[in-house]
Amino acid sequence: MSLGLQAVIWAVLGCGLGTALDALHAYNGVLSYPHVAFGLQDWWVPPEFALAGVAMGLGHRFIAVRLGGRPVPSAAPVEVLVGAAVFVAVYAASGWVQDTALAYGVACVVAFMGLAWWTPRDARPALLWHALGAAVMGPVVEATLSGLGLFRYHRPDVLGVPAWLPAIYLHAAVATAALDRWFNRSGGVRA
Repeated sequence: MSLGLQAVIWAVLGCGLGTALDALHAYNGVLSYPHVAFGLQDWWVPPEFALAGVAMGLGHRFIAVRLGGRPVPSAAPVEVLVGAAVFVAVYAASGWVQDTALAYGVACVVAFMGLAWWTPRDARPALLWHALGAAVMGPVVEATLSGLGLFRYHRPDVLGVPAWLPAIYLHAAVATAALDRWFNRSGGVRA
């Protein structure tokens, strides 16, 4: 599958799934937008999540190719489904754990460690670098957007974002890494 087609798929997935999950946060009172264009969200939310989807998907591809060395095994469909299901569950559940944000974040990190261990050994380095980058950059971007007044979390812990937010990005990395490995299953991409 071409990189261009992958970028389009990542954008559509990010836009659709990201916007829907963000809507859960808005409807559960986790966050709010000062300007509402549809539902409880602002107009820029779908394009933001489209860009996030492309960054996450192609980010893993970039890391996997740059690490060099061993071939990265393709992902089995069950790995893609489990990664996606756990990401959606972790994201959705974060809307109901506001009183236990730090404990929830720790539980999510433990779950991430289990999924990382379940990932084939040769695919782990790319996953771990991808997850680390996502867990740092995702909250930095969100803290910046919140600091600019584009939205706000109702119970922020650090720099305007909740303590569990990096763990959400860890799980997004698991899902995108598995799907990227499935997209690139033919031809044996090197990582």
